[in-house]
Amino acid sequence: MKKINVLVCLLVVTITGCLSIHSSAEAPITQKTLVRTSDAVEAVGSPKKESVAASKKDSQSKKVKVDRKKSVSAEKNKVVQSSDLLKNKTLYPVDDIVVVIYAQEGTEIITQSDLNRPTLEGAPRTLDETIFERLLFLDAKKYKMTADEEAIDKHLATVQRQNNMTLDELKAVFKASGYTYEEGREQFGIMYAVNSVVDFKIRSRLIVPEKDVLAYYEANPVMLEPSYQVQRAVIPYAKAASKQELRKELASFKGIGLEWQDSFWVDQSDLAESKRFIIDMVVGAIGEPQEIDSGYEVVKLVDKKGERLAPLEDRYREIVDILRKPKYDEVMAEYKKTLFDSASIVYLRQEQKTTDSEAADAYTGKTKNTLKQQ
Repeated sequence: MKKINVLVCLLVVTITGCLSIHSSAEAPITQKTLVRTSDAVEAVGSPKKESVAASKKDSQSKKVKVDRKKSVSAEKNKVVQSSDLLKNKTLYPVDDIVVVIYAQEGTEIITQSDLNRPTLEGAPRTLDETIFERLLFLDAKKYKMTADEEAIDKHLATVQRQNNMTLDELKAVFKASGYTYEEGREQFGIMYAVNSVVDFKIRSRLIVPEKDVLAYYEANPVMLEPSYQVQRAVIPYAKAASKQELRKELASFKGIGLEWQDSFWVDQSDLAESKRFIIDMVVGAIGEPQEIDSGYEVVKLVDKKGERLAPLEDRYREIVDILRKPKYDEVMAEYKKTLFDSASIVYLRQEQKTTDSEAADAYTGKTKNTLKQQ
């Protein structure tokens, strides 16, 4: 038993010595270093695997660089090809900026296409008129008098109703003036804003006393020409076996049983030569049947008015406009001068410098900033 104990002690001493020798050559053994061999390999990594991964990454990097070089080269080739195609081509500008307006309420740009296109009414406009319109629009912005989409829709609907137009017909009107439907809507918005600010700044300040209107009315009478209220009916050929039979029936014609259309008024100057007989008819009379393509036409005189003095209520607005026009022009000129003075207007065309600076001088007393186009 003693021998066995001695052998165990020697064995422990031997193992301890071996561990001591290993400890002197390597790092000290701790709990963390006592792991399985497979775990250690996974933690440290195999040198061979690391080399393969690095080689693969380097290959991918080189491939990306090559792809980038090819892409850049392809883009350069496209630019060169485009340049070669444009060498023998004549390039034209799509549009040209003529004037830039800088104001407290914003900036407005006027292009050549703006000047080339007429107004929605079909009237041409000068550069000075266009600048003034934009200045009025900017002033309307200042007082928050611009129209929203709902207001523009209502205004367009009113225009369509008053002129008995469909939406397609309205678009055709815009197109005839050189505007798309969206641009036409935008122009209506500008017109709304301009009229609103002019009413606020100018018309509201021009009050004409009623006694002045009455005095003008009496001193400048206007006579209205005779007018006639008539009804029309048509007797078609189909109601008789032949034209001859219809003529026989009309010989004793008294207008009984006819389907009369709605009556309407017509001024004497608007009567056609074939309808001048209406002038000599008495109220309630029926004229002689006149042959037309579809049968016979019959006219009845419902009422008539002789030459008469135009009533004051019909002329009131006209007289007010006449009386306040001199003052209107004076106040408008002052307002225009103020708008031109308060904005910085930059002319980007040399040829506009002389013409439009003269127009500016007429309203502002000085020439605005003018830049020669580079």
